[in-house]
Amino acid sequence: MGKHYSHLSAEERGAIMVGKAGGQSARQLALLLGRSPSTISRELARDGHLEPSALPRMGRPRLAYEAQRAGQRARRLSRKP
Repeated sequence: MGKHYSHLSAEERGAIMVGKAGGQSARQLALLLGRSPSTISRELARDGHLEPSALPRMGRPRLAYEAQRAGQRARRLSRKP
């Protein structure tokens, strides 16, 4: 059977938030956390992170990745069938 999957912990989400604020890439964060780069990039995409070059010029600005908000969203969605 394949590898065992585990959800991101609050500490890992915090490390992602600090790393992205410091300019680290998803691959660098994945190496630091011992996770797959796709796990980190999916987490960033799921919780609204956009690179500064990809920000829209008009419209509502997107918020930076926040570990607490991401954890709350994950818990809320885990309860849904």
